[in-house]
Amino acid sequence: MMLALATLTGLLVAVVPSAVHHGLRQAELRQRARRQAEHLARRVHDLYVQNPVLWRYDTAKHLEAATAERPEGLLAARLFDGRGALVYADRTPAGPAVWGGAEVRAAGEVVGRVEVAVDGRPARRAALVFHLVFCVLGASLGLVLYLVPLRAVQASEADVRSQAEDRARIARELHDGAGQSLAAARLHLMAGSNDAAIRALDAAADELRRAVDELRPPGLEGTDLAGGLRELADAVAATGQVAVELELPGDLPRLPPAVEHAAYRIAQEAVANVLRHAAAARLRLALQFEAETLELQVADDGRGACGAPEGRGIAGMRERARELGGTLAVRSEGRRGTLVTARIPLEPGVP
Repeated sequence: MMLALATLTGLLVAVVPSAVHHGLRQAELRQRARRQAEHLARRVHDLYVQNPVLWRYDTAKHLEAATAERPEGLLAARLFDGRGALVYADRTPAGPAVWGGAEVRAAGEVVGRVEVAVDGRPARRAALVFHLVFCVLGASLGLVLYLVPLRAVQASEADVRSQAEDRARIARELHDGAGQSLAAARLHLMAGSNDAAIRALDAAADELRRAVDELRPPGLEGTDLAGGLRELADAVAATGQVAVELELPGDLPRLPPAVEHAAYRIAQEAVANVLRHAAAARLRLALQFEAETLELQVADDGRGACGAPEGRGIAGMRERARELGGTLAVRSEGRRGTLVTARIPLEPGVP
């Protein structure tokens, strides 16, 4: 449907203005030819009045002399008498010509007709240039009309796919985390170990709270990216699992909402990966600007994942960056930790 609409629009833009322009130019040339024919018709009328018997001979000589000057692009002229017989004919135009005519009247009767041809080559060249320009415009407009909705559909599909992957990941983590903790609590209760059951229930509650936080509508309601990262760093530090270092530029401007949202969600996912898998002692969150690009770094000193395949979390982060024309790199050096670097242009574009 989009392709058909874009094609139709492109054809209309390419054809309709060119056809209108060509029609107007042809009408202008016909009007010019008609004016010249009327001018010559007045001369023929004077010759007819002066000599009604020999006017044909005199007129032929007069027209030959008049058309030899070739005024206003005149190419050829011909004269017919009142019965339609050819009296005089100039040479046949070699190129495209536009004809115009005027009647010769005397005493209320049509005694002849003058027809004049003017040069149509300049109009044809102008029409060709005009047509080529509008063909390019039509093709460009059709391409835009096709790509813009297509890009919107692709972005929507990517967003839906990302949400589905997030939900599947959270469901898996609830099963592996909260589900196992609840099962352990049940076993401890059956064995009469209340303290162990309470610890298992607390772990399940923590996992559920984290899942609920991730299921909330994405965004930074009521704050900007810097505020969101501060809240994230404070929340991680409050867990006591890892020491958090936050580096923010002093003059952080307000960023486009799409950039802030993507950067925050990438930071959120990268931090969650550190807490779940890295067994790190230190975590560093850094934000900086370089050449109209926002750079986010999440680094830890835990165990890296050299040689391990990328999980859905990293794939989701990479997709978020790519949707805005950015990139995401993950560098892991064994026991020396992992560095996640996301670079997102401040003006989101098509990758």
